[in-house]
Amino acid sequence: MEFGLNYATHQWILSIIYGIFISQTIASFRHHIKHSERIKFYLPYSLMVVEALVFGVSSWYIQMPRIYITIEGNNPLFLLSMLVDYIAVLYFQVVIADDHELQSETIDLKKIYLKRKKVWVSLLIAYFTIGLAALYVAGDLSPFVYLNMIFKEKKINADFKTCFLIWFSFILPLIPVYFSNKTYIFVIGSLIRIVSMISVLYSAS
Repeated sequence: MEFGLNYATHQWILSIIYGIFISQTIASFRHHIKHSERIKFYLPYSLMVVEALVFGVSSWYIQMPRIYITIEGNNPLFLLSMLVDYIAVLYFQVVIADDHELQSETIDLKKIYLKRKKVWVSLLIAYFTIGLAALYVAGDLSPFVYLNMIFKEKKINADFKTCFLIWFSFILPLIPVYFSNKTYIFVIGSLIRIVSMISVLYSAS
């Protein structure tokens, strides 16, 4: 029997995964508002919740349909793209406080954020590395169309040099995050990623 993968069938699995992910993110945010008197808020954590919601929208409506439809017929590349999505969801599941932590008498969001910092930074590096590798093999950098202004409004070619420059631009801001505990560094990193994802949404509109 022929083994084939296509977006029409895979989107049902993705809808369940991202539906649970987004609902958990909203539930966590709701819990923070409802029990704000016993929560020590931390700006980088709050930005991460915003980032999670923006990521869910940009991935589900823009990036995933475009990428998966492009690589249909290439099963190894399709499986690699599936892995990228699962890493992304795991990344936010690691960052956002779980049910056990939300039941604590006092919730210190800074402590939760810093405790898992190296884990989620490593997941983010894996996400960008594997994701760009898949796009390079597919020869499609359309999710980064908003970078056309940097490339003088020319079409972004999926050559190794361009992919490496894009990869490096995403990884570079993560290096100080991994080795430092400065709040402003975390804030700048989150804002960069949020702006990038909003730019993807804007360029696709």
